[in-house]
Amino acid sequence: MLFDGRRLRALTVVDAFTRKALAIDVDQGIKGEHIAAAIRWIAVIRGAPRTIRVDNGQEFNLKALDHWTYENGATLEFSQQGKPTENAFVGSFKAHWFRSLADARGKIEACWWDYTETCSHTLLGWLTPVEYTGAALRLAQNERRFPTPGWMRNRGTLSLRLVDRPSFFVVDAEGSKLCPSFV
Repeated sequence: MLFDGRRLRALTVVDAFTRKALAIDVDQGIKGEHIAAAIRWIAVIRGAPRTIRVDNGQEFNLKALDHWTYENGATLEFSQQGKPTENAFVGSFKAHWFRSLADARGKIEACWWDYTETCSHTLLGWLTPVEYTGAALRLAQNERRFPTPGWMRNRGTLSLRLVDRPSFFVVDAEGSKLCPSFV
């Protein structure tokens, strides 16, 4: 929340396989156009995802996103109503005040960099997302397989979530570990 009382929302995009934070868009309101633009940008940089997992917010029920997934052969998965932990790769951003929208964006983006570069994750064998991606690529080249074979179902899956009241904390996929950036 800003000091003047205005609320913020954050669109977060995480690669469900590597847990890499791919994008974060912080604004006073996130519209469908923000979501479609984020997906298009990620598809240009990394290729189209096979699955896009989203919350049940009205922002995700938009024709542009549905059309994009159809045109690119992707599947759109909605989490079940009342089951917020189904899409728990992106955690809580709560209870912090920011001086301005620019202040919020800068600090939250720094937190996301920290989440991807320095926070280890239990499901990644206590590696950071960057370390895990490197290890997965090396194993794939050397042994033609990826680490943690049971988790392969998440390859090619993006997890999108809208978060109210942004602050500095990100929860890992199991919801058990906070990665504070600026405490």
